[in-house]
Amino acid sequence: MIGPVQIDIVDTAHVLDYAITSIPKAKVVFQADHYSNQFLNELSYVGRNGVSLKQQIERLDLPVETFLSAHSGQPVNYMAFSEKADEFVPGLCPTGRKICKDMK
Repeated sequence: MIGPVQIDIVDTAHVLDYAITSIPKAKVVFQADHYSNQFLNELSYVGRNGVSLKQQIERLDLPVETFLSAHSGQPVNYMAFSEKADEFVPGLCPTGRKICKDMK
């Protein structure tokens, strides 16, 4: 068993009173609804929710190397996620869909 589990309650862009669940000894953070990686060989776009979660993880100074998600098929390297989150551009349409262009 790896433990103990730590739960921190924070506010994010997605929800007030969100529970970040981590295992500090294993350097693992588990989350749901803030980021989902849909690719096998690269990372998906990190949106506003993921950025706000990253800010809270940093504020709490959680030791994290592995990022687990309820909606991703595999673990994500936290450093890679963090770098992708730093690329966030508010208002960007990551898919280039016509609806995004019409909304500008």
